[in-house]
Amino acid sequence: EIAPRTFVDRVHARGRAGSLAISGNSNAAAYGGWEYQAPGIEAGRWYRLAAYYRAAGITDERLQVVARLDWTKADGSRAGQPDYGYRVAPEGEWRRVTLEAPAPEGATAVKIQLFLQNAPYATLWWDDVTLEPIATPGPRRVTVATINQRPQRTGAAAESVRQFVETIDRAVKDPTDVILLPEGITVVGTGKKYAEVAESIPGPTTERLGEVARARNSYLVAGIYEREGQALYNTAVLIDRQGKV
Repeated sequence: EIAPRTFVDRVHARGRAGSLAISGNSNAAAYGGWEYQAPGIEAGRWYRLAAYYRAAGITDERLQVVARLDWTKADGSRAGQPDYGYRVAPEGEWRRVTLEAPAPEGATAVKIQLFLQNAPYATLWWDDVTLEPIATPGPRRVTVATINQRPQRTGAAAESVRQFVETIDRAVKDPTDVILLPEGITVVGTGKKYAEVAESIPGPTTERLGEVARARNSYLVAGIYEREGQALYNTAVLIDRQGKV
C-alpha cells in the first residue's frame, strides 16, 4: 500500500538514455523505490557508493531522498545496520550523493537501495550508480561528552535548559567535538506536561543551545519536545559548530 510507482524513464538521463524513476503517486505514505543486491562483499572492507539524482516536487531532500546500503549475511538476514548517504554535491542539473562505510561483521552482500519517501507529489530520478571497494581511511580522534542530569523543581523549560548549560560550562572541557544532552531537557524538572513545554524548531531552546555550540565550536545533541500545529513530537536536534540546527 505504501509502494511508490517506479519506471525506467528514457527521457531523463545523465548520459545513455534511461534513468531509474520513482513517483510518489499521490500517496502521502509512499516509501520505496529501486533495490539491487550486490554480492561478493568482504566483511571489514570499506566501500564507496555513488549515485546521481534529480528531483521535482521535493520539499526537503534530506528527508525525502534516500540512498543507503543495507548489508546482508549469507542466509539473507541483516548484518549490522544500514548506512545512509549524506554527502551531496550539485553537478549541473543533477546531484551526486556518496557514502563511504565498512562492511559489518558477517556481511557477504549488500542491498543498494535508492528510495523516495513521504513525497506524494514528487518524482525522483536516479542514474550512474556505482559501488566500489576503497582503501581504509585513517583514524579520526573524536572527543564526546555526555551529560546525565535531572533538574529538580525548575518550574519552566528555560530554567531546566539553563541548568543543563551550566553543567556543560562546569563539566565539559575544551576542546570537545560532540556534546550529548539527555532526552526531554525542556520538560524534566518542570512539573509540566509535554504540551505545555513543546515549542517550534528553530525556537528558544535551539537558539540557546546554538550559542553554546558556537562558543565551544562543538556539535550538540539534545532531546526536546516540538510542536508543529496540533502535533507534538519527541524530537532530537543536532546543532552544528556554527550554532545552526
